[in-house]
Amino acid sequence: MTKISRYVIGGLIIFLIIVAWQGYSSYKSLVKARQEIERLKDNQQQLIDDATHSFDLLIKEKELTGKLLRERDSLASALKIKPKQVIKYIDRIVTEKITDTVEVESTILKEMTWHLADGDKCWRWEGEAELNDLDLDVKRTLFEYRNKSTEVYWWQRRKFLGLRIGKKEYFQKVTPECGDIIVRAVEIVKK
Repeated sequence: MTKISRYVIGGLIIFLIIVAWQGYSSYKSLVKARQEIERLKDNQQQLIDDATHSFDLLIKEKELTGKLLRERDSLASALKIKPKQVIKYIDRIVTEKITDTVEVESTILKEMTWHLADGDKCWRWEGEAELNDLDLDVKRTLFEYRNKSTEVYWWQRRKFLGLRIGKKEYFQKVTPECGDIIVRAVEIVKK
């Protein structure tokens, strides 16, 4: 009987070892499956975010394109022309840049904190500056940009042999009170 009981006990021990090993391998595969599911969820969320971002960019591009088309159409209607298609749209921007050091108005709000303000007839800027240890933090609290502009539309003929007898060219000149003068040339093919 002792021999049979030893076989039974040995068989039970082997059975328990096999069950424990199978449980451990099942647990490892379950952990791997959960990690894979989390990875797939993250990838799917990233793809959804990328698609949303691409869709937002597409909408912004359509809005901008629509704005440019409306501007071109308003130019054509102002010049009383009916274009078949616009084949070239040229922007020329004349920029003036002045860099210099200017003292700005400042008031002390509390220890190591100042209120800064600067501006002229076209813009106004205000902010707060705070000195923490050796770091200077500047936070903008106000920015106003007031710039009235005048738009002039005209056409002129191209020069051919010193005479203006060539094809008509259409222009738009934007002259702001402050800053850059923008001249746009639009080449139009009529019906």
